[in-house]
Amino acid sequence: MIPPATQQPDSHIEAAPAFVSLSIGDVKILTQQSNITSIESSVDVDYSTGNYGAIGSINCNNQSIPVFRINDQLECVNEKPGEKMVCAVLKNNAETIALMCQEVSAFRQPVVKINSLPECMQTAACPVDSLCLYAENNLSKIGFVVNANSLLDYFRLKLKSVTGES
Repeated sequence: MIPPATQQPDSHIEAAPAFVSLSIGDVKILTQQSNITSIESSVDVDYSTGNYGAIGSINCNNQSIPVFRINDQLECVNEKPGEKMVCAVLKNNAETIALMCQEVSAFRQPVVKINSLPECMQTAACPVDSLCLYAENNLSKIGFVVNANSLLDYFRLKLKSVTGES
């Protein structure tokens, strides 16, 4: 039976979250859900093919994608992890990268406000492009928000510093 047009849809269905949380050590980095194209196992990373500062690559949709890793201080890590991790595959307009993290999960806390980084914090040496004020357990918290563009710019800068390019 088709319900009458005046009936409201079930209210228990939860809307998809706008953000995804990437856990890296004790830090949770947020990215818009639309930035992530897939989540892959770190078991599938080929560590013999790292280039452009990546620690390896992963094959996703018949495309070799560079895999990067950062620590909880947001510094590049160029070594194979000792623990099982996952790779969040992020895409910007033209490029795709994968970022290793311990966990990728839906971010369901209510977001109060998103602000650009204060001018004194803006630097190419940091992959964070904005701050997010959110509520968790009746406390206000601040989250770091990244996107594929800011991560790519960060990894390119790190690569230039290692190779001496200008």
